[in-house]
Amino acid sequence: MLNWRKDKNGDSGKAGAGQKATSSGSKSEASRSASGSSAPDNAAASTGPDNRRMLGEMLVSEGIISQKQLNEALARKDKSGGFLGQILVELEYVKQNDLISFLVKQCKIPHISLADYQISQELLSLVPEEVCLEHGLLPIDKLGSILTVAMVDPLDAAALEAVRTACPDLRIKPILCDWNHFAPACDRLFNTGKEGGAALTASSFGLSERKSEVAEET
Repeated sequence: MLNWRKDKNGDSGKAGAGQKATSSGSKSEASRSASGSSAPDNAAASTGPDNRRMLGEMLVSEGIISQKQLNEALARKDKSGGFLGQILVELEYVKQNDLISFLVKQCKIPHISLADYQISQELLSLVPEEVCLEHGLLPIDKLGSILTVAMVDPLDAAALEAVRTACPDLRIKPILCDWNHFAPACDRLFNTGKEGGAALTASSFGLSERKSEVAEET
């Protein structure tokens, strides 16, 4: 009889522990939801080192570019560096607007225009200038522990890791921005276009100045 009661109490204790664990899990899940968990952040953070190739294969599978065009763009990326999407635009294999629509719809990544977007010096101080210029990104908003970063390539795992290293206490939320808006924004914020500063151009990211090349050829 005593043994039976002891076992019953033990089972009850286990059940209670299970209930506590479940309750704790629910609280943790609610906490994550309240902290602003979003699909874009998770999607970008989970991409591997070969994320640019993944983007290219997605574009091929959707019929936006051909495999031959992808191979050419990847070869150029391996030689000169840069963002695969922008290289495809430079090669005129895809239009900028089509690429943006693809990333927004297929990858669930929000898009923002940096044209005339106001960014405070307090925000800029969170990420070193060299990280911003090297990886094509700008911190644009901070809400609690969440830092929103506009990126030319929001699927760039190396760029995301660089921001996390600079801001270890913050959760990074990447969003997409146009290269055509990013470069002028950097010129404005970092004085890269003024005397004494290095002008930020497509070639800074290993991308060709296609118009200049065409002019020279003619």
